[in-house]
Amino acid sequence: MSFVKFISRLFGPAAGPATAATPATRSMSGIGNARSSSASMAATAAQASFVRRQEILDARLRISGYRFQSLAMNGGVLRNTEQAVAALALDNLRQFALRRMAVLTLRIEEWLAHDYRQFVTPNTIFLVEMPGKSADLTSWLTSLQDLKTSGARIALDSVVLQAPYNQALAMADMLFIRLSDYAIEECERQIVSLRARYPLLTFAADDVHSWPEYRMCRAMGIDYCLGDFATTADAADTSETLSPSRLILIEMLNLLRGDADLATLAAVAKRDAGVVLKVIAMANSPLVGLSHPVGGIDQAIMMLGRESLYRWLAVAIFRVGTNRPQDQALLEIALCRARLLELLGAHLPKTEGDELFMVGLLSLLDSLLGQPMAQALSKISLPAAVANVLLEHRGPYSAYLNLALALEKGRSEPAARLAGALALDPETIAESNSAALRWAEEAMAAG
Repeated sequence: MSFVKFISRLFGPAAGPATAATPATRSMSGIGNARSSSASMAATAAQASFVRRQEILDARLRISGYRFQSLAMNGGVLRNTEQAVAALALDNLRQFALRRMAVLTLRIEEWLAHDYRQFVTPNTIFLVEMPGKSADLTSWLTSLQDLKTSGARIALDSVVLQAPYNQALAMADMLFIRLSDYAIEECERQIVSLRARYPLLTFAADDVHSWPEYRMCRAMGIDYCLGDFATTADAADTSETLSPSRLILIEMLNLLRGDADLATLAAVAKRDAGVVLKVIAMANSPLVGLSHPVGGIDQAIMMLGRESLYRWLAVAIFRVGTNRPQDQALLEIALCRARLLELLGAHLPKTEGDELFMVGLLSLLDSLLGQPMAQALSKISLPAAVANVLLEHRGPYSAYLNLALALEKGRSEPAARLAGALALDPETIAESNSAALRWAEEAMAAG
């Protein structure tokens, strides 16, 4: 879809859940009333849950989907399955799985006892835990077949390679492999052998922590990778990351921060034809509502206004330059993080909400540019509160960013403590977390 539609998603009225009955508007009234002591809020959060999402990257470094896991705010995977199912429903898992791959880990007993069928779509993959030593293997296989018959796809852990599980492997659509469980040569042999026996079986590597590990997985023919490598800098990438277009965007950001006049902004933009065309395209978006289209950069900047232009320029840093495949994955993660911080800070003055958005978005700038954060930000003039959290992990916004990171990494106990410190109720956190992903998806799909 067009760049104009991407911008419309980002700034237009339909950009996300900040209207109607959404986490943002609910939190503006609810959080103020809920501001009791931090200790009381932390106790409430400890009884709640949230859904962790892990990115699943394919061979083209696109985020094909996510692995979903219900966690208790006081630590650990939820085994109160009714609560786990409710958390997944609140996170709109089924709606997500109608669009993209959704991997859901569960025990076969949970499938039998609770309503997981509501999440079944052609894109839903249930990662079924292996039975314990005392379990009835025949009964487990029968239940696995029931899951398969429901229309869901099945993923299994690589422990299934043991002989007793051959029948289960024949039902599987995907096999999860932890690289630490195998020598590289053995892993390669297993994949070659399994592909010959099960040509439709796909492979996912779990706990991939670096780009060299990712490249090793691709060399072995593994289809998908999960892990935190996507948000780290790739040392092997020697491309020029500060392209002329990025330098123009950074200069315009600094001019906006310095209250430069619009004529000066236009003059800088004119040094890069790509920047000019994109700003004009944004101004001509139907959602801007101009009666006549603009044809020049000067008029486009005037019509857009400083606030929308500043946010767009920051996002555009991810979309210009080298156009590496991983930059799109980074942008989706950054947009989701930025929107989450903005929603969590919806009770704050708008200026602070805008700065929280920038904190989330720019928190991955070092990975995008392959530079230490201090170097990545050295050319950008930022508000002190934004720079403090990005460079020194301090200041009023640091707790918000740390909460977002805790949710991403599934660190439930720190998330509960931070929720209490910020006086954020668990429902707002869970709903904002879900809404942020939906908003980021829409923005990316429109791009």
